[in-house]
Amino acid sequence: MCSKYPKVKKNLGVKAKILFLCVDFSQTKDYNDINNVVDIVVNKERIKMFDVNELLEEAVKETENLTDGEVFLVKDLFKGYVWNRIPRKDRLLLGTLFLNRVKTNSYLKPIEKTSSKQQKYEK
Repeated sequence: MCSKYPKVKKNLGVKAKILFLCVDFSQTKDYNDINNVVDIVVNKERIKMFDVNELLEEAVKETENLTDGEVFLVKDLFKGYVWNRIPRKDRLLLGTLFLNRVKTNSYLKPIEKTSSKQQKYEK
């Protein structure tokens, strides 16, 4: 990689190297300047990051719109494209946090899991 892009520092971390390879160089005027490239990479990564605690609060708030007795999955509480944009690791963490919140909540209860091992809930 460093031979193709001579101005790339060799001490970049693995994540930075992977992100560097994914950068759309058409977005910068001087793609030979590593500072411009790194700035683009860092800004793109910030945009993609999700705060799982904020997602948890959104999910809990969305349960208020459900009717009593309605069965749902955590992913049902989000629009499809929003759910798909959340990284898998964050979706798993969100599911764990939601289950813990439900166990301390009186109006929601966990029920059986689906065949794909997704936790079902009932309001």
